[in-house]
Amino acid sequence: MKSDVNVLCSSTGMLHCAASLRSMEAGIPSICLDGGMRLEWLQSGAIADDMKQIAVRKHYVGKNVFGEGAKTCRVTSRYGTDFTYSVENMVWIPPLPGPEFDPYKIINFQKDENRPAGKLYYYLYPTGEFNVAPIEGTANGKLVIDLTMHHLGKLSSPIELTVENGRVVKIDGGADARILRDFLATYGDDNAYMCPAEASVGVNAKAVIRGIQREDKNIMGTMHFGLGTNVDVGGSIMSKIHMDGVILEPTLYVDGVKRIEDGRFLVPIEGEG
Repeated sequence: MKSDVNVLCSSTGMLHCAASLRSMEAGIPSICLDGGMRLEWLQSGAIADDMKQIAVRKHYVGKNVFGEGAKTCRVTSRYGTDFTYSVENMVWIPPLPGPEFDPYKIINFQKDENRPAGKLYYYLYPTGEFNVAPIEGTANGKLVIDLTMHHLGKLSSPIELTVENGRVVKIDGGADARILRDFLATYGDDNAYMCPAEASVGVNAKAVIRGIQREDKNIMGTMHFGLGTNVDVGGSIMSKIHMDGVILEPTLYVDGVKRIEDGRFLVPIEGEG
């Protein structure tokens, strides 16, 4: 590849696709404007938040919500989510931003986020998530996606995923569930049903519901869960797809202690002061 940078402007998420992964591995960054961003959304909402404060929140979500010693997470929601998974030895706390912080710096995931991962070399525009790649094969329960999902956009009805030992075994719901089943059958592979590829927390205070994953998954207090590829975020799974689904107001327990309730943080994440 001879390009200096790849700008992703597609109608769905492209960061985790094979071409993007290969280019990032070659040292060519991907700038993500994907998922159906509109011109006016480059002036308001998530894109307008303070990038330095987002970095502060990511540090304190790692430290205060999870902690490096975190082992087990349980997520519930008003739509019936009751979902557990292991994060033992998979939580890394990003450093606090220093005086030299550059809000527009291309991110080297391993170096800048203080964690082992694949060759993620990127800028998410907009951004605002704390990312964890749970231990594969440990997740069980009902995971109900209620807001937005890759490829589908804003959901007309919740999608209920039944997960056994880290694999989706059943997809229930209305029309959106049917679309997801058909999409995975047509474009996925065996690893596309691995879940969760990631389990991430939104930390962008200005993000609003747009009906696209690029913005919605960053909304403060949301959680989103991935299907498929996670080799680039610290896991070991490679798939033809990576699809995130967003829960708007989750409740999160870490080792039995409630840390987020209905999308509200119960511990400080804005800084020690």
